Amino acid sequence: MIIKKTYKFCLLPTTQNLQLFCRFAGACRWTFNQGLAARIEKWEKDKKPLSLFDQNKHLTFLKKTRRDIVAKRYSLTSFTTSITRS
Repeated sequence: MIIKKTYKFCLLPTTQNLQLFCRFAGACRWTFNQGLAARIEKWEKDKKPLSLFDQNKHLTFLKKTRRDIVAKRYSLTSFTTSITRS
């Protein structure tokens, strides 16, 4: 039998931390929407799903070209997680 334990934390962010959290959430939302749009476009065009490899390649391209959205200080793993959930 597997027992899963959960913990509850209460964060008390400063104003600066709150702004950073909001910016990060916005960047993840933008990345998710870009990934979803790419999947929809590929499906409507070819009737084939877009592979995760292709989406990760596109994410790397976005990170290089859209530094204002996908900032350099964020981990690429966070955005890859956003894409895999689309």
